[in-house]
Amino acid sequence: MCGSLMEEHIVTKVIKNTKDISTIYFTKKDGSVPIFDAGQYITVLFKDLLPPEGKAYSLSCRPGLPYLSITVKRVGKYSNRICDLKPDDKFLVSSSYGSLFEDYDQDITLIGAGVGIAPLFSIINDTLLKNPKRKVTLLYTNKTIKDICFLKELEELKEKHPNFKLILHVTKEKDNQIDPKFIKGRFNLEEYLKDKVLDVTSDFILCGHINFVKDIYNDLLKCKVPVEQISTEIFFES
Repeated sequence: MCGSLMEEHIVTKVIKNTKDISTIYFTKKDGSVPIFDAGQYITVLFKDLLPPEGKAYSLSCRPGLPYLSITVKRVGKYSNRICDLKPDDKFLVSSSYGSLFEDYDQDITLIGAGVGIAPLFSIINDTLLKNPKRKVTLLYTNKTIKDICFLKELEELKEKHPNFKLILHVTKEKDNQIDPKFIKGRFNLEEYLKDKVLDVTSDFILCGHINFVKDIYNDLLKCKVPVEQISTEIFFES
């Protein structure tokens, strides 16, 4: 287990984002919030569940807020326990660790699927707050419109920040009369780079399940994106 010794935190709020994704907001017992960097993660520990070292979850909030948050999809015993937490419940959390995002003032392109939005949402909010003129692009894919986590918040960011480009794909949406802002079907990364919808010179940050991240990573390399411009985070079901 990475991070420091586990410390008890208290839940302040729980928001159900989609049918199977929830965001849990929490602080230390005294109401304070530790310092962390956008894109980092924490370990959550329930002593009566395996594995004994706990499981890692990305922080979905930006630094500087009066709370921490993790955004979790129900896929197993551990994630179900987290999603079942209620205000005033207590649970054990480590300090933040990891380094998904190195801030070099380069334009950034974030590519995520499903609950993989969690660390990307933190990075987007932090980046746009610190440098509103920086170009930030999010390519985000889900099965249906109802599965899109933080949809309202992302659209508000797009309205507020002209340099934030939001591209939303839905792969299994049955409604044929959807708003044109949603693109049906899988995205073609090579075409997006060729047509300059995405900038090959930007830094790329990928987050999702292992096959998704692996495929996007390999596609970027095929499109001559230097490996040092690519950062990845993989989510495992638990």
